[in-house]
Amino acid sequence: MKQLITTFQQKWAEYLLEVIVIIIGIIGAFTLNSWKEYQNKKTQELELLTHLKDDFTANEQLIQQGFENLKTDYQFLKTTIKNTGPNIKLPEKSILDSIESINYTIVELVYGTLNPTLNSSRIELLNDQQLRTQLLAFPILLTKYKQMETAARELALEQRKMHQRHVSILNREQNREKRFLNHVNYFSSNYKAWLSDRNYQNLSLDRLWQIDAALIELNQLKNANKEILNSIRRELDRF
Repeated sequence: MKQLITTFQQKWAEYLLEVIVIIIGIIGAFTLNSWKEYQNKKTQELELLTHLKDDFTANEQLIQQGFENLKTDYQFLKTTIKNTGPNIKLPEKSILDSIESINYTIVELVYGTLNPTLNSSRIELLNDQQLRTQLLAFPILLTKYKQMETAARELALEQRKMHQRHVSILNREQNREKRFLNHVNYFSSNYKAWLSDRNYQNLSLDRLWQIDAALIELNQLKNANKEILNSIRRELDRF
């Protein structure tokens, strides 16, 4: 024991240096590991931000196209309502052709990156808490718009059914496309009965209201998409 103490007293500086070297080595290893993890996280965040930017840039165009399509549907419905009623006279062919085009708008957004991000821990890769909140809120706004869109589409399908009660599609094709010249066994069309149908007029007005509501919700979605893009671009500037 006395010899051990004597040896320690003689070599305490050497032992202390070895301990310091070991401590420095451990700290260095932890620091290097933390740095690697940080760099890996930054790489993953950059990749995620890039993919999100691509998706929401595409969504910006899809939403704008949806706006244009809904506005077109809105104008067609205004023309339809103007040309319906109990004492209506048949409009000219160009107007009749336009109001017979009972189309509806569907906006399908790009979700290739957002859905997997929200359904996993990948959202934690994002450094900006505001961006996280914006991304989490986006599906809620989309759902609200989709409810209006679905309601308008269902009304359009009801309009199609009512239209076909009075108008023979085959008869219309005969007169316009001339694709069934040898086919004569078709029903006649009663356009006046169609345009003077009160239920059809009511459906047109109800659908107009739904499209008006859809435009409001789509505008909310458009603004949210723009804010998300701004946040993403701001974050990309850090790299």
